[in-house]
Amino acid sequence: MLLKKSKFNIKVDKDSKGNQLIFNTLTNAFALFDEETLKAIDEIEYLKNYEEKFNKKIVENIMLAFENGFLIEQDLNELDILKYYREVGRFTKETLAITIAVTMNCNMNCPYCFEKKNTKRMEENVKIKLIEFIENSLKSSNTKSLSITWFGGEPLLELNTIVELSESFIEICERLNVKYNTKIITNGVLLDRNTAQILLEKCKIKNVQITLDGLRDTNDKRRHLKNNKSSFDIICKNIKTTQDIMDILLRVNIDKNNSKEAKEIVEYFYSNEFKIKNIAFAPVTFIYEDDKNKDNCYSKDEFYNLLPQWEEYAFNRFHYIETPSTVPVACGALSINCFGIDPEGYIYRCWTDIGIKDKNSGDIFYGEKLDGYTLKWLIEDIEDECKKCILLPICQGGCSYHKFNGKGDSFRCASNEKVIIEGLKRYYRKYLKDEIV
Repeated sequence: MLLKKSKFNIKVDKDSKGNQLIFNTLTNAFALFDEETLKAIDEIEYLKNYEEKFNKKIVENIMLAFENGFLIEQDLNELDILKYYREVGRFTKETLAITIAVTMNCNMNCPYCFEKKNTKRMEENVKIKLIEFIENSLKSSNTKSLSITWFGGEPLLELNTIVELSESFIEICERLNVKYNTKIITNGVLLDRNTAQILLEKCKIKNVQITLDGLRDTNDKRRHLKNNKSSFDIICKNIKTTQDIMDILLRVNIDKNNSKEAKEIVEYFYSNEFKIKNIAFAPVTFIYEDDKNKDNCYSKDEFYNLLPQWEEYAFNRFHYIETPSTVPVACGALSINCFGIDPEGYIYRCWTDIGIKDKNSGDIFYGEKLDGYTLKWLIEDIEDECKKCILLPICQGGCSYHKFNGKGDSFRCASNEKVIIEGLKRYYRKYLKDEIV
Protein backbone atom coordinates (compact mmCIF):
# COMPACT_ATOMS: atom_id res chain seq x y z
CA MET A 1 0.00 0.00 0.00
CA LEU A 2 1.48 3.32 -1.12
CA LEU A 3 0.91 6.19 1.29
CA LYS A 4 1.18 9.96 1.35
CA LYS A 5 0.60 12.71 3.90
CA SER A 6 -2.84 14.22 4.25
CA LYS A 7 -3.09 17.77 2.97
CA PHE A 8 -5.12 18.64 6.08
CA ASN A 9 -2.47 18.10 8.78
CA ILE A 10 -1.89 21.19 10.95
CA LYS A 11 1.29 21.39 13.02
CA VAL A 12 0.06 22.81 16.31
CA ASP A 13 2.98 22.88 18.74
CA LYS A 14 5.90 20.94 20.19
CA ASP A 15 6.07 19.62 23.72
CA SER A 16 9.07 19.91 26.05
CA LYS A 17 10.59 16.73 24.55
CA GLY A 18 10.37 17.97 20.98
CA ASN A 19 7.38 15.80 20.05
CA GLN A 20 5.07 17.37 17.46
CA LEU A 21 1.34 17.92 18.04
CA ILE A 22 -0.61 17.53 14.80
CA PHE A 23 -4.34 17.98 14.16
CA ASN A 24 -6.08 16.69 11.05
CA THR A 25 -8.96 18.93 10.03
CA LEU A 26 -10.66 16.19 7.99
CA THR A 27 -10.70 13.36 10.55
CA ASN A 28 -10.36 15.62 13.63
CA ALA A 29 -7.65 13.31 14.95
CA PHE A 30 -5.20 14.99 17.34
CA ALA A 31 -1.91 13.22 18.01
CA LEU A 32 1.59 13.61 19.36
CA PHE A 33 4.37 12.35 17.07
CA ASP A 34 7.95 11.68 18.14
CA GLU A 35 10.74 12.98 15.92
CA GLU A 36 11.60 9.58 14.45
CA THR A 37 8.01 8.82 13.43
CA LEU A 38 7.61 12.31 11.98
CA LYS A 39 10.71 11.82 9.86
CA ALA A 40 9.36 8.49 8.61
CA ILE A 41 6.05 10.13 7.69
CA ASP A 42 7.91 12.80 5.74
CA GLU A 43 9.78 10.12 3.77
CA ILE A 44 6.94 7.67 3.25
CA GLU A 45 5.63 9.11 -0.01
CA TYR A 46 8.82 8.01 -1.72
CA LEU A 47 8.91 4.48 -0.26
CA LYS A 48 7.25 1.34 -1.58
CA ASN A 49 8.36 -1.02 1.17
CA TYR A 50 8.38 1.08 4.29
CA GLU A 51 7.80 -2.02 6.43
CA GLU A 52 11.29 -3.16 5.55
CA LYS A 53 13.04 0.17 6.20
CA PHE A 54 11.63 1.04 9.61
CA ASN A 55 11.60 -0.85 12.89
CA LYS A 56 8.46 -2.45 14.28
CA LYS A 57 7.55 0.49 16.53
CA ILE A 58 7.78 3.03 13.69
CA VAL A 59 5.71 0.78 11.41
CA GLU A 60 3.06 0.54 14.14
CA ASN A 61 3.04 4.35 14.43
CA ILE A 62 2.74 4.66 10.65
CA MET A 63 -0.32 2.40 10.69
CA LEU A 64 -1.85 4.44 13.52
CA ALA A 65 -1.22 7.59 11.49
CA PHE A 66 -2.94 5.93 8.52
CA GLU A 67 -5.92 4.79 10.60
CA ASN A 68 -6.44 8.36 11.86
CA GLY A 69 -6.07 10.10 8.51
CA PHE A 70 -2.65 11.70 8.95
CA LEU A 71 -1.50 9.39 6.16
CA ILE A 72 -3.72 8.36 3.25
CA GLU A 73 -3.46 6.11 0.22
CA GLN A 74 -1.63 7.78 -2.64
CA ASP A 75 -4.51 7.49 -5.11
CA LEU A 76 -7.01 9.12 -2.71
CA ASN A 77 -8.15 12.71 -3.34
CA GLU A 78 -9.37 14.14 -0.04
CA LEU A 79 -11.34 16.82 -1.87
CA ASP A 80 -13.53 14.01 -3.23
CA ILE A 81 -14.27 12.91 0.34
CA LEU A 82 -15.33 16.46 1.21
CA LYS A 83 -17.47 16.66 -1.92
CA TYR A 84 -19.19 13.42 -0.89
CA TYR A 85 -19.81 14.77 2.63
CA ARG A 86 -21.14 17.99 1.15
CA GLU A 87 -23.60 16.28 -1.20
CA VAL A 88 -24.88 13.98 1.54
CA GLY A 89 -25.17 16.86 4.00
CA ARG A 90 -26.90 19.10 1.50
CA PHE A 91 -29.61 16.69 0.45
CA THR A 92 -30.16 14.51 3.51
CA LYS A 93 -33.56 14.79 5.14
CA GLU A 94 -32.60 13.04 8.35
CA THR A 95 -33.01 16.32 10.26
CA LEU A 96 -35.52 19.09 9.64
CA ALA A 97 -33.97 22.31 10.99
CA ILE A 98 -36.13 25.43 11.04
CA THR A 99 -35.48 28.89 12.42
CA ILE A 100 -38.79 30.52 13.29
CA ALA A 101 -39.14 34.27 13.68
CA VAL A 102 -42.42 34.58 15.57
CA THR A 103 -42.15 38.36 15.26
CA MET A 104 -39.84 40.90 13.62
CA ASN A 105 -40.65 43.39 16.36
CA CYS A 106 -38.06 44.09 19.06
CA ASN A 107 -37.87 45.90 22.39
CA MET A 108 -34.32 47.08 21.65
CA ASN A 109 -32.83 49.39 19.05
CA CYS A 110 -29.25 48.25 18.38
CA PRO A 111 -27.51 50.43 15.78
CA TYR A 112 -25.72 47.57 14.00
CA CYS A 113 -28.71 45.21 13.77
CA PHE A 114 -29.13 43.73 10.27
CA GLU A 115 -32.81 42.87 10.66
CA LYS A 116 -35.69 44.68 9.00
CA LYS A 117 -37.95 45.53 11.93
CA ASN A 118 -41.73 45.70 11.75
CA THR A 119 -44.59 44.93 14.09
CA LYS A 120 -45.83 41.87 12.22
CA ARG A 121 -47.00 39.04 14.47
CA MET A 122 -47.79 35.48 13.54
CA GLU A 123 -51.52 35.30 12.82
CA GLU A 124 -53.64 32.27 13.67
CA ASN A 125 -53.87 31.02 10.08
CA VAL A 126 -50.06 31.06 9.81
CA LYS A 127 -49.67 29.13 13.07
CA ILE A 128 -52.13 26.48 11.91
CA LYS A 129 -50.42 26.14 8.54
CA LEU A 130 -46.95 26.05 10.12
CA ILE A 131 -47.92 23.14 12.36
CA GLU A 132 -49.40 21.32 9.35
CA PHE A 133 -46.34 22.16 7.23
CA ILE A 134 -43.92 20.72 9.78
CA GLU A 135 -45.96 17.57 10.36
CA ASN A 136 -46.23 16.91 6.62
CA SER A 137 -42.51 17.57 6.16
CA LEU A 138 -41.62 15.08 8.90
CA LYS A 139 -43.93 12.42 7.47
CA SER A 140 -42.92 12.79 3.84
CA SER A 141 -39.17 12.47 4.34
CA ASN A 142 -38.89 9.90 7.16
CA THR A 143 -37.07 12.52 9.23
CA LYS A 144 -35.52 11.36 12.50
CA SER A 145 -35.16 14.72 14.28
CA LEU A 146 -36.73 18.18 14.32
CA SER A 147 -34.58 21.13 15.36
CA ILE A 148 -36.28 24.46 16.08
CA THR A 149 -34.51 27.75 16.74
CA TRP A 150 -36.72 30.55 18.05
CA PHE A 151 -35.69 33.87 16.55
CA GLY A 152 -36.87 37.40 15.90
CA GLY A 153 -36.97 40.39 16.33
CA GLU A 154 -37.23 39.51 19.97
CA PRO A 155 -39.02 36.14 20.19
CA LEU A 156 -40.02 36.49 23.84
CA LEU A 157 -42.38 39.32 22.88
CA GLU A 158 -44.50 36.43 21.59
CA LEU A 159 -44.08 33.93 24.42
CA ASN A 160 -47.63 32.62 24.07
CA THR A 161 -47.03 31.81 20.40
CA ILE A 162 -43.79 29.99 21.25
CA VAL A 163 -45.63 27.92 23.86
CA GLU A 164 -48.55 27.17 21.55
CA LEU A 165 -46.34 26.08 18.66
CA SER A 166 -43.90 24.19 20.87
CA GLU A 167 -46.64 22.09 22.44
CA SER A 168 -47.86 21.15 18.96
CA PHE A 169 -44.35 20.32 17.71
CA ILE A 170 -43.59 18.21 20.78
CA GLU A 171 -46.87 16.28 20.39
CA ILE A 172 -46.15 15.64 16.70
CA CYS A 173 -42.62 14.43 17.43
CA GLU A 174 -43.78 12.09 20.18
CA ARG A 175 -46.45 10.66 17.90
CA LEU A 176 -44.05 10.18 14.97
CA ASN A 177 -41.14 9.00 17.15
CA VAL A 178 -39.00 11.97 16.06
CA LYS A 179 -36.35 13.48 18.33
CA TYR A 180 -37.06 17.11 19.26
CA ASN A 181 -34.29 19.71 19.78
CA THR A 182 -34.80 23.40 20.39
CA LYS A 183 -33.09 26.62 21.47
CA ILE A 184 -33.82 30.33 21.58
CA ILE A 185 -31.86 33.44 20.60
CA THR A 186 -33.00 36.34 22.77
CA ASN A 187 -31.71 39.66 24.06
CA GLY A 188 -32.55 38.39 27.55
CA VAL A 189 -34.59 41.39 28.69
CA LEU A 190 -37.78 39.35 29.11
CA LEU A 191 -36.09 36.15 30.30
CA ASP A 192 -37.04 36.30 33.96
CA ARG A 193 -37.27 33.12 36.04
CA ASN A 194 -40.97 32.59 35.45
CA THR A 195 -40.47 32.85 31.68
CA ALA A 196 -37.49 30.48 31.82
CA GLN A 197 -39.55 27.90 33.70
CA ILE A 198 -42.30 28.15 31.10
CA LEU A 199 -39.76 27.69 28.28
CA LEU A 200 -38.23 24.68 29.99
CA GLU A 201 -41.38 22.92 31.19
CA LYS A 202 -43.76 23.63 28.31
CA CYS A 203 -41.39 24.11 25.37
CA LYS A 204 -38.36 21.94 26.29
CA ILE A 205 -36.15 24.98 25.68
CA LYS A 206 -32.98 24.83 27.75
CA ASN A 207 -30.33 26.30 25.44
CA VAL A 208 -30.30 30.09 25.27
CA GLN A 209 -28.09 32.62 23.50
CA ILE A 210 -27.97 36.12 25.00
CA THR A 211 -25.91 39.08 23.82
CA LEU A 212 -24.10 41.78 25.80
CA ASP A 213 -21.65 44.21 24.24
CA GLY A 214 -19.57 45.23 27.21
CA LEU A 215 -20.03 46.55 30.72
CA ARG A 216 -22.99 48.71 31.71
CA ASP A 217 -22.19 52.06 30.06
CA THR A 218 -20.84 50.58 26.84
CA ASN A 219 -23.58 47.99 26.49
CA ASP A 220 -26.38 50.48 27.14
CA LYS A 221 -25.08 52.84 24.45
CA ARG A 222 -25.09 50.02 21.91
CA ARG A 223 -27.90 47.74 23.05
CA HIS A 224 -30.44 50.11 24.47
CA LEU A 225 -34.10 49.58 25.04
CA LYS A 226 -36.58 51.53 22.97
CA ASN A 227 -37.66 53.34 26.13
CA ASN A 228 -33.97 54.34 26.59
CA LYS A 229 -33.69 52.49 29.90
CA SER A 230 -30.64 50.41 30.79
CA SER A 231 -30.69 46.86 29.47
CA PHE A 232 -27.47 45.69 31.17
CA ASP A 233 -28.79 45.39 34.72
CA ILE A 234 -32.01 43.70 33.59
CA ILE A 235 -30.18 41.15 31.43
CA CYS A 236 -27.56 40.35 34.08
CA LYS A 237 -30.26 39.91 36.72
CA ASN A 238 -32.16 37.56 34.42
CA ILE A 239 -29.05 35.51 33.67
CA LYS A 240 -28.32 35.23 37.39
CA THR A 241 -31.82 34.08 38.26
CA THR A 242 -32.16 31.57 35.39
CA GLN A 243 -28.67 30.10 35.12
CA ASP A 244 -29.57 27.07 37.23
CA ILE A 245 -32.28 25.98 34.80
CA MET A 246 -30.97 27.35 31.48
CA ASP A 247 -27.74 26.60 29.59
CA ILE A 248 -26.69 30.12 28.61
CA LEU A 249 -24.23 31.07 25.89
CA LEU A 250 -23.17 34.70 26.22
CA ARG A 251 -22.34 36.36 22.90
CA VAL A 252 -20.31 39.56 22.80
CA ASN A 253 -20.41 41.50 19.53
CA ILE A 254 -17.06 43.19 19.01
CA ASP A 255 -15.98 46.21 16.98
CA LYS A 256 -13.41 48.98 17.45
CA ASN A 257 -15.62 50.84 19.91
CA ASN A 258 -15.90 48.12 22.56
CA SER A 259 -12.99 45.70 22.04
CA LYS A 260 -11.16 47.10 25.09
CA GLU A 261 -13.92 45.65 27.27
CA ALA A 262 -13.76 42.10 25.86
CA LYS A 263 -11.70 40.83 28.80
CA GLU A 264 -13.55 43.05 31.28
CA ILE A 265 -16.93 41.49 30.48
CA VAL A 266 -15.39 38.04 31.02
CA GLU A 267 -13.98 39.14 34.36
CA TYR A 268 -17.31 40.66 35.39
CA PHE A 269 -19.16 37.39 34.83
CA TYR A 270 -16.42 35.36 36.48
CA SER A 271 -15.98 37.51 39.59
CA ASN A 272 -19.74 37.76 40.12
CA GLU A 273 -20.06 33.96 39.94
CA PHE A 274 -22.23 33.69 36.87
CA LYS A 275 -22.59 30.09 35.70
CA ILE A 276 -22.78 30.50 31.95
CA LYS A 277 -21.98 27.78 29.44
CA ASN A 278 -19.48 29.85 27.48
CA ILE A 279 -18.63 33.32 26.17
CA ALA A 280 -18.36 33.70 22.40
CA PHE A 281 -16.86 36.76 20.72
CA ALA A 282 -18.32 37.69 17.35
CA PRO A 283 -17.32 40.47 14.95
CA VAL A 284 -19.73 43.24 14.05
CA THR A 285 -19.60 43.07 10.25
CA PHE A 286 -20.76 45.06 7.28
CA ILE A 287 -22.05 43.65 4.02
CA TYR A 288 -22.14 46.70 1.77
CA GLU A 289 -19.56 49.43 1.28
CA ASP A 290 -22.04 52.16 2.27
CA ASP A 291 -22.91 50.46 5.59
CA LYS A 292 -23.02 53.14 8.30
CA ASN A 293 -21.08 50.88 10.67
CA LYS A 294 -18.27 50.11 8.22
CA ASP A 295 -15.65 52.38 9.83
CA ASN A 296 -16.24 50.81 13.25
CA CYS A 297 -15.74 47.25 12.02
CA TYR A 298 -12.51 45.30 12.26
CA SER A 299 -11.24 43.62 9.13
CA LYS A 300 -11.20 39.84 9.41
CA ASP A 301 -7.41 39.84 9.83
CA GLU A 302 -7.59 42.47 12.58
CA PHE A 303 -10.33 40.57 14.39
CA TYR A 304 -8.66 37.16 14.15
CA ASN A 305 -5.40 38.62 15.45
CA LEU A 306 -7.20 39.81 18.58
CA LEU A 307 -9.57 36.88 19.11
CA PRO A 308 -7.07 34.34 20.58
CA GLN A 309 -6.25 36.56 23.57
CA TRP A 310 -9.94 37.02 24.41
CA GLU A 311 -10.65 33.30 24.06
CA GLU A 312 -7.61 32.49 26.21
CA TYR A 313 -8.86 34.85 28.91
CA ALA A 314 -12.34 33.31 28.83
CA PHE A 315 -10.89 29.80 28.93
CA ASN A 316 -8.81 30.62 32.01
CA ARG A 317 -11.97 31.72 33.79
CA PHE A 318 -14.65 29.30 32.60
CA HIS A 319 -12.56 26.35 31.31
CA TYR A 320 -14.89 25.71 28.40
CA ILE A 321 -13.38 24.66 25.10
CA GLU A 322 -14.45 23.13 21.81
CA THR A 323 -12.20 21.43 19.31
CA PRO A 324 -12.75 22.08 15.60
CA SER A 325 -14.92 19.54 13.82
CA THR A 326 -15.58 18.60 10.21
CA VAL A 327 -18.82 19.96 8.80
CA PRO A 328 -20.71 18.56 5.79
CA VAL A 329 -21.71 22.03 4.59
CA ALA A 330 -20.63 25.52 5.59
CA CYS A 331 -24.09 26.41 6.86
CA GLY A 332 -27.51 24.86 7.15
CA ALA A 333 -28.79 27.41 4.62
CA LEU A 334 -27.10 25.30 1.92
CA SER A 335 -29.10 22.20 2.90
CA ILE A 336 -32.46 21.34 1.44
CA ASN A 337 -34.03 20.59 4.83
CA CYS A 338 -32.91 23.73 6.66
CA PHE A 339 -34.48 27.18 6.35
CA GLY A 340 -36.05 30.12 8.13
CA ILE A 341 -39.71 31.14 8.39
CA ASP A 342 -40.97 34.65 9.14
CA PRO A 343 -44.20 35.68 10.96
CA GLU A 344 -46.15 35.71 7.68
CA GLY A 345 -45.05 32.22 6.68
CA TYR A 346 -42.48 33.15 4.07
CA ILE A 347 -39.52 30.75 3.72
CA TYR A 348 -35.90 31.95 3.57
CA ARG A 349 -32.67 30.10 2.89
CA CYS A 350 -30.63 32.25 5.30
CA TRP A 351 -31.86 33.74 8.56
CA THR A 352 -30.09 37.01 7.69
CA ASP A 353 -32.70 37.41 4.95
CA ILE A 354 -35.69 36.74 7.20
CA GLY A 355 -38.20 39.57 6.79
CA ILE A 356 -36.75 40.77 3.46
CA LYS A 357 -39.59 39.60 1.25
CA ASP A 358 -37.86 39.95 -2.11
CA LYS A 359 -35.36 37.32 -0.90
CA ASN A 360 -37.93 34.74 0.14
CA SER A 361 -37.80 31.21 -1.25
CA GLY A 362 -41.52 30.54 -1.17
CA ASP A 363 -43.90 30.07 1.74
CA ILE A 364 -45.47 27.42 3.93
CA PHE A 365 -48.77 27.66 2.05
CA TYR A 366 -47.47 26.74 -1.42
CA GLY A 367 -43.99 25.40 -0.71
CA GLU A 368 -40.47 26.42 -1.61
CA LYS A 369 -39.82 27.94 -5.03
CA LEU A 370 -36.74 27.25 -7.13
CA ASP A 371 -35.90 30.72 -8.37
CA GLY A 372 -32.42 32.00 -9.15
CA TYR A 373 -31.64 33.21 -5.63
CA THR A 374 -32.81 29.98 -3.97
CA LEU A 375 -30.83 27.82 -6.38
CA LYS A 376 -27.67 29.79 -5.61
CA TRP A 377 -27.80 28.32 -2.12
CA LEU A 378 -28.70 24.79 -3.11
CA ILE A 379 -26.12 24.27 -5.87
CA GLU A 380 -23.22 26.43 -4.63
CA ASP A 381 -19.81 24.82 -5.08
CA ILE A 382 -16.51 25.37 -3.29
CA GLU A 383 -14.28 27.94 -4.96
CA ASP A 384 -10.79 26.97 -6.12
CA GLU A 385 -9.16 29.26 -3.57
CA CYS A 386 -10.95 27.46 -0.72
CA LYS A 387 -9.89 24.05 -2.04
CA LYS A 388 -6.27 25.00 -1.30
CA CYS A 389 -7.00 25.83 2.34
CA ILE A 390 -5.96 23.49 5.15
CA LEU A 391 -9.10 24.52 7.09
CA LEU A 392 -11.56 23.55 4.34
CA PRO A 393 -13.03 20.51 6.19
CA ILE A 394 -14.05 22.64 9.20
CA CYS A 395 -15.19 25.60 7.09
CA GLN A 396 -16.46 24.19 3.77
CA GLY A 397 -16.16 27.52 2.03
CA GLY A 398 -17.48 29.82 4.74
CA CYS A 399 -20.45 32.17 4.75
CA SER A 400 -22.37 32.10 1.49
CA TYR A 401 -24.41 35.14 2.46
CA HIS A 402 -21.24 37.21 2.32
CA LYS A 403 -20.32 35.58 -0.98
CA PHE A 404 -23.68 36.36 -2.58
CA ASN A 405 -24.12 39.85 -1.12
CA GLY A 406 -20.74 41.06 0.07
CA LYS A 407 -18.66 43.89 -1.25
CA GLY A 408 -15.29 44.78 0.17
CA ASP A 409 -13.73 43.05 3.18
CA SER A 410 -16.05 40.48 4.69
CA PHE A 411 -16.03 37.65 7.19
CA ARG A 412 -16.83 34.97 4.67
CA CYS A 413 -14.03 32.83 6.10
CA ALA A 414 -15.51 31.25 9.20
CA SER A 415 -12.17 29.91 10.46
CA ASN A 416 -8.64 31.18 10.95
CA GLU A 417 -5.55 29.02 11.31
CA LYS A 418 -4.03 31.08 14.12
CA VAL A 419 -7.27 30.95 16.12
CA ILE A 420 -7.60 27.20 15.54
CA ILE A 421 -4.01 26.51 16.61
CA GLU A 422 -4.30 28.55 19.81
CA GLY A 423 -7.55 26.76 20.66
CA LEU A 424 -5.92 23.37 20.13
CA LYS A 425 -3.03 24.37 22.40
CA ARG A 426 -5.56 25.19 25.13
CA TYR A 427 -7.30 21.88 24.57
CA TYR A 428 -4.01 19.99 24.94
CA ARG A 429 -3.15 21.85 28.15
CA LYS A 430 -6.56 20.97 29.54
CA TYR A 431 -6.10 17.34 28.47
CA LEU A 432 -2.79 17.12 30.31
CA LYS A 433 -4.26 18.70 33.42
CA ASP A 434 -7.26 16.37 33.41
CA GLU A 435 -5.00 13.34 32.87
CA ILE A 436 -2.86 14.35 35.84
CA VAL A 437 -5.90 14.81 38.04
